[in-house]
Amino acid sequence: MVSIIIPVFNEEKIIAGQLESLTLVMDEDTEVIVVDGGSKDRTAEITAGFKNITLLKFAKAGRATQMNYGAGRAKGDILLFLHADTSLPREWKSEVIKAVNSGFVAGGFRIRCGSKDNLGRLDSFFAYISGLRSRYAKYMYGDQAIFVTKNTFESVSGFPEIPIMEDYEFSKKVFAEGKLYYSGLFVDVSYRRFKHGIITAAALMFFIPLLYWLGVSPYSLAKLYRNIR
Repeated sequence: MVSIIIPVFNEEKIIAGQLESLTLVMDEDTEVIVVDGGSKDRTAEITAGFKNITLLKFAKAGRATQMNYGAGRAKGDILLFLHADTSLPREWKSEVIKAVNSGFVAGGFRIRCGSKDNLGRLDSFFAYISGLRSRYAKYMYGDQAIFVTKNTFESVSGFPEIPIMEDYEFSKKVFAEGKLYYSGLFVDVSYRRFKHGIITAAALMFFIPLLYWLGVSPYSLAKLYRNIR
């Protein structure tokens, strides 16, 4: 079984569309777990209306802790972590099963950013650069729909519970456990995180990761991340 785990917080505008699209590509050997981090809007209410979706409520928002919480209650021997604004390709499951059966312990998809948004020329450029990162970076980020065998997830003790860059650190730990699978298929990612303009886009793609690699605390960076969004 593959367990899809979606951490959410105040996503009432998009969660219904995400869950409707997932029901079209689910089968009896797939489960979808939505972990709500104490949303103040109708996210949990909307999710509860989907009978084939498992809703878990977590006391505090935090992507890493929410994903770990969902993974601990997942039935699948393969876990796939999906952002609420990311859409899987139709062939996602066969791609994941093929990777695991070929001996890969984890993997992820390429990013097609902003394909469903009406973007100007400059925004289109940043969307393109975001996609390039998913093709050539050594490690993977959460918007690539990271999947991992449950045994490997448990062997690295899940995501480090830090407020930002938890996906990068997780990917590094998993890389040490075995081969990563870099799928040629695309996930569609919303451009909404860059909607405040060029400074936001540049900060999210370049400056925050650079500052992290230079040793700035993820707790300090998380404050900046919230401000630019």
